[in-house]
Amino acid sequence: MTAQPVITFVVPVYNTERYLDRCVESLLAQTIEDFEIILVNDGATDSSPIICERWRLRDRRIRVITQKNGGLSAARNTGVEHARGNFIGFIDSDDYVKAQFAEVALTNFDDNDDQIDLVALGILDRYPDKESVSTPFRKGCVPYEEFFRLALIGQVPGSVCNRVFRRSALTTVRFRPGRYYEDMFFTGDCVGQIRKACFDLEPLYIYDHRPGSITTGHFSPGALDCIHSAESCVKIAESMSKDVKVAARFRATWSRYNVLDRMLQSDTGNDIRYRELKQAIIRDLRGRTKEVIASPNFSSGRKLAAVALLFSERAYAYATSFKTGVR
Repeated sequence: MTAQPVITFVVPVYNTERYLDRCVESLLAQTIEDFEIILVNDGATDSSPIICERWRLRDRRIRVITQKNGGLSAARNTGVEHARGNFIGFIDSDDYVKAQFAEVALTNFDDNDDQIDLVALGILDRYPDKESVSTPFRKGCVPYEEFFRLALIGQVPGSVCNRVFRRSALTTVRFRPGRYYEDMFFTGDCVGQIRKACFDLEPLYIYDHRPGSITTGHFSPGALDCIHSAESCVKIAESMSKDVKVAARFRATWSRYNVLDRMLQSDTGNDIRYRELKQAIIRDLRGRTKEVIASPNFSSGRKLAAVALLFSERAYAYATSFKTGVR
């Protein structure tokens, strides 16, 4: 391949042999043809490397890079270093996209506005028993500070996988290796690097939620990065507008509820390693009750659960057992 492609799809691959064909097939089915796919074999131990090589031989637009296992962030960073397209998209190998994904994203990069560095599309969340769209359709372009605020409060998806970036905007920013919730870390780290962002939230990215993943499963130590990534955004927001500060504070509070809920689902109260941590999170959240109740960003179900937590952990667990409306 000698001509420069318009867009590069970076696909980190680690032990996703069951899903990899579906992912690659969805990319090859795009309504545009001027793209390249970089499959980053991140030390996979299943048949994924064989599948990658088979696809490389079938289509000249596919490249395969093999490295020692370094995690999702390291694999994405490798893809960025080798990307040749003017734009970059990050696709998880156990997910897939609809055929219009690239075309719709590229259409939103206005030729008359070269300050647009990011376009975010919508996500269809697919679970074993249902599917849903968490963010309603909206379309527009805003300064990145406003996009950051919207991502913090969940008005645009927090994932990086539904976004396409101008490659020149990623010259100095990279994903943080070894961290979970890397997408929220990255969203904050893009402050000062991304000038303007557009969103066109038609759900064209299919996020396949698998049981036991770090972002949807029960508690594990890596889940604490949910709090750490939110606190990173709080620090970044210190020099920004009041609205962004409020959004970052919301995210920090929400992250604590997220971790606490997982702890309760995993029954970590019987694990001495986490008992003190859980109590510290509960004390922190009790101190935030008034702002939770006053916040327009928390649902009525979450506000009820916050009040219940003032009484006891058991009352809180009962309140959050009603899944509807608890955000």
